[in-house]
Amino acid sequence: MKITAKLLSQIGACQTEKFVETFPSGEVKNTKKNIRRAFAAGMDVNWLAEKILCASALAKYKEVSASALAKYKEVSAPALAKYKEVHAPAWAKYEEVRNASALAKYEEVRAPAWAKYEEVRNASLVEFLSDDDNIKKEFCAD
Repeated sequence: MKITAKLLSQIGACQTEKFVETFPSGEVKNTKKNIRRAFAAGMDVNWLAEKILCASALAKYKEVSASALAKYKEVSAPALAKYKEVHAPAWAKYEEVRNASALAKYEEVRAPAWAKYEEVRNASLVEFLSDDDNIKKEFCAD
């Protein structure tokens, strides 16, 4: 399948300009390399998956993504709870608490967990989006 600037415009993408900046020809084959390149450019590949994956592939992708998100929440929840516990009574001193070690510790736990979630989600998107069998038939003109 080819992903084109025209296709993205037709399905309501708001990153068409970024797509053309990333892929100056305005069209690319849905290869793993190109999907990774779109991720690296900061494009919302998840949005594209929601639009063009067929129902069965989208369900499988959401299952993988949900599992990774659940793990992220599991890992970060205690840190977030502790942060909120420290933060809530100090609202009057918001700026002081915001920069306190509680937020830094939360971020210390949250950031790698979120990175792992994105890694798993992005890897699954690369797999699902690079296989034409997973794309809704109306997007596979060639």
